[in-house]
Amino acid sequence: MDRLIVGAGAHVWSREQMREEMLLVLDQSNPSIFFERLHVLGVLAEWIPELDCLFGVPQPIKHHPEVDTGVHTMMVVDIAQARFDHPIVTWAALLHDLGKGLTPKDEWPSHRLHEIRGVKPIKAVGERLDIPQEYTELAALVSEHHLRCHKLLEMRPRSVMRLLEALDAIDNIDRLRLFAQVCEADACGRLGFEKRYYPQSQLLVECAEAARGVDTYALQQETKEVRNLPEKIRRFRISAIRQVMAEYRKTSRAA
Repeated sequence: MDRLIVGAGAHVWSREQMREEMLLVLDQSNPSIFFERLHVLGVLAEWIPELDCLFGVPQPIKHHPEVDTGVHTMMVVDIAQARFDHPIVTWAALLHDLGKGLTPKDEWPSHRLHEIRGVKPIKAVGERLDIPQEYTELAALVSEHHLRCHKLLEMRPRSVMRLLEALDAIDNIDRLRLFAQVCEADACGRLGFEKRYYPQSQLLVECAEAARGVDTYALQQETKEVRNLPEKIRRFRISAIRQVMAEYRKTSRAA
């Protein structure tokens, strides 16, 4: 907890000091204390203005009873750390809603396209603080695609496949698991939603595993036209995803 006690000296930290302090605090409980302190001292505005400006930005009360985007972000950060205890997940949680800071005020409290708008500032923060590339990559993917994960239960198998392709999930299943964890933290990092069940995280991983499990070698052997192979593999993967989602819905109805 000692590193969460931030004094006025933080104003003179170098980029390297700021990066190291931020990365270290991601492994500690309640990292929001650190970032809220930076916000109060004005240090956050110096180093990550894209995050600092979220405090005071309203969101629709229907989906966000806590209303304030900065408050929501701090809730998400703490849940990510407590539930998953992985620094890259906590970092992505910290930056997942930067796009809301770019919403024109006359559109508040709605934040249409914030998921797309957030990618550029996430990359800017990564470059400014020289954050490890894998941290920035995950945060950018979460920003761009977290709403699609939230809607997973409503999606058709073909749409799920498109999401997995956008996340390069077939070849990066471990990163997909981290992505799903951040999405879960986002969904639960809302006032009154902290203990809410979020089946999307596990279901998304199961869909990816089913798609990965398609025997591409066997399909290659039985496919006469090589040019037809990629689409054939894709069809079988969508079929595998359909089975996973059908089983989930069957189990859910029985519960």
